Amino acid sequence: MTTPTYRPLLAVTLGDPGGIGPEVTFGALDTHGDDRYRPLLVGSLAVARAHAERLGRSLTFETVEDTAEADAVLARGTLPVLDVSEEGD
Repeated sequence: MTTPTYRPLLAVTLGDPGGIGPEVTFGALDTHGDDRYRPLLVGSLAVARAHAERLGRSLTFETVEDTAEADAVLARGTLPVLDVSEEGD
């Protein structure tokens, strides 16, 4: 059986930043090197960084303006983030 070459882009939200949302999200993204999909984190970049640091996670993030930029970011070993926070968050 051959592995399919198409890997869908999977958008994953941070969830409730005041609860366990980021922790659950990061747990789900532990497999971001998985060949079945390409992850895209949706939420506040600042919240993602703060929670990753608090949880002791060695994750790196990079903001993308749209989904077309995600593959280049993933190729650098970084998680793409579609930062939907309002300015000042």
